[in-house]
Amino acid sequence: ATAAQNSVAALQWQTQQDQRAWIAVMVSNSDKFQLDQPMSASFHISNIGKTPARGIVGYLAVSYYQAKSEPEFLYGKDHPAIYLEKNILFPTEGIPITLPALNVHTEPGRKDNRILLTLPMLGDLASEKSYVIVHGRLTYRDIFGTHHWLTFCSHVSGSQYETSPQCIRYNNADTNSDRPPN
Repeated sequence: ATAAQNSVAALQWQTQQDQRAWIAVMVSNSDKFQLDQPMSASFHISNIGKTPARGIVGYLAVSYYQAKSEPEFLYGKDHPAIYLEKNILFPTEGIPITLPALNVHTEPGRKDNRILLTLPMLGDLASEKSYVIVHGRLTYRDIFGTHHWLTFCSHVSGSQYETSPQCIRYNNADTNSDRPPN
């Protein structure tokens, strides 16, 4: 009887693995920065699984850093990010997103905190003295009620940082039994 129960449990687990929702983030690596315009990056959040993802929530950010600066993967008051909330994402459905890079503090005389690309910044990006990344953290549930999470980081500009250890370490996802990271 125990062997039969174990076989049924294993089959259920395999079915859930095969049928669950899987959220993926694809970043466009073609930066479209224009002088004196807000810096932004485009990416696509997709459900590449076989069933709907429910209760998708998380934070998404585009950040500009000087080359020697380490990225910070923090979200909240002192770390600007966009909050995403979507009730359901069907299989093969995607959410195209273009986000601006945001300053922590709004510059005097400005109404918003989007980072405008200056000539020195453009030179720094071209000479790889600075870089731009897209990063975030998402949580969601599959149709079986299991909670899932993923963290992601991808470089948009600054080719020497394409294999940044910080981004590589931040890219992660649950193992079907984990709780989201804090």
